Amino acid sequence: MASAPFTLPEGLRIRTDDGRLSVTYTGDLVLTHTMDLPLGVVECTGNVEIQLAEASGTIKAGGTVTATGDFSGSIESEGGVIVEGNFTAGTVSTPGDVAIRGNLAGEVTCDGNVRVGGNAAGSLLAGANAAIGGDFAGSITAGGNIQVEGAASGETLHAGRRLSVVGDIHLKHMHGLVVQFGVQTINGVSISAERKVTLGAATLKLDVIIAPIVQLAAEATGRVTVIECKNERAPAKIKGGFPLSEYEEVMGGSEAFLADRGLSPLDNTPLPEDADENEETEAGDIPETDDIPEADDLTDVADNYLAEALAEPEPEPSAEEDTGDPVSLTIDDLEPVELSAEDLEELPEDAIEILDDAEDGPEVVVIDDDDPISADDGAVVVIDDETDLSAALDRITACYSDGLPAPLVALQGLVAKGDTDALGTSLDATWTALLEHHLAEGTPLNHNVSHGFRLVHAALDAASA
Repeated sequence: MASAPFTLPEGLRIRTDDGRLSVTYTGDLVLTHTMDLPLGVVECTGNVEIQLAEASGTIKAGGTVTATGDFSGSIESEGGVIVEGNFTAGTVSTPGDVAIRGNLAGEVTCDGNVRVGGNAAGSLLAGANAAIGGDFAGSITAGGNIQVEGAASGETLHAGRRLSVVGDIHLKHMHGLVVQFGVQTINGVSISAERKVTLGAATLKLDVIIAPIVQLAAEATGRVTVIECKNERAPAKIKGGFPLSEYEEVMGGSEAFLADRGLSPLDNTPLPEDADENEETEAGDIPETDDIPEADDLTDVADNYLAEALAEPEPEPSAEEDTGDPVSLTIDDLEPVELSAEDLEELPEDAIEILDDAEDGPEVVVIDDDDPISADDGAVVVIDDETDLSAALDRITACYSDGLPAPLVALQGLVAKGDTDALGTSLDATWTALLEHHLAEGTPLNHNVSHGFRLVHAALDAASA
């Protein structure tokens, strides 16, 4: 029985001269076999469907590209991409949506949504939402939501709207309009949000958390050097947690600290008085990731174009002062001590309070005991004799009810001996050792400690004058 006539359609070109099957066609194209050759370049003006268990090559289509099995290689599509299996070792570029039913390894750039059913590794740039059904390693930038159902590691997750990760996190930077993590391990450099960061009973190891509203569960543990927010935070078990103002007071260079991590200070706008920190984001304001279309819904190209601009990239680090070694700061780097009337009332009677009304602000001035005492706000305190070194030390040691750190034990011994020469030569080293102690322990430095060191420093300067 004769076979049915085979008609070669107009607009079809087939090449095998390079040992690969390359096809060019005007219209829609369905590939069910490759003539026992590896796939080369497939180009068509319409949709492309690859009905193979496994394929590798380069696809360029004016419509949607669908692979019913695994695929590796390069896909450029004007109408979206659907891979029913795994996508490995390749790149995808489309103004539409991308749906990978299995695992993904490679780079994806699209103006629409990205949904990966399994694990993903690589770089994803989505104009809308990105959803990963398993673990993720790499970087994601999305104009909408980012949702990772497994663990996340690598460089950056940057969401224009909501960011959420279910598993453990080992990333450098995490950002979103709203960031929400639960009970997990979070290691990285920074978590930042335009509105709110909410963390459950997580174990944290971070340099900074910054957002207008930061909410930490009471059971949260670990270390965070700086937590900057506008709301009053409930107590948590984490170590550190300096507000940026305290970091500036103790270490200096707070703006550079943020800039080195691609961050900027919060604006000075206060939270609205009626702001409910516990209220969920307004319904409809941030679409849930569940709204990402399934692969079968990716046929309408017109609906896939970018609806709103991509989130701005993180700012480049500035060339400001390097704060990589904050413990190298000396006592001279501290600002002059400014105390309130309440602080002054707590000082011993033989301490000397001075208020200088210079136009440029308070100055440190040493005067005699006969001068009048002022208890105005902003008064600068200086102690000018050896006997008041003990008063200054008492101000420091009173902040350590659970026992003195070793540097302060040594300082206490020198003050008891009245050895001002040894005090003068060792004070900066003692200050540095104390900072190292607090950084190692992850505990905040009480402002009265820095004030006390400044008092000791001023008293020694006065004694040597």
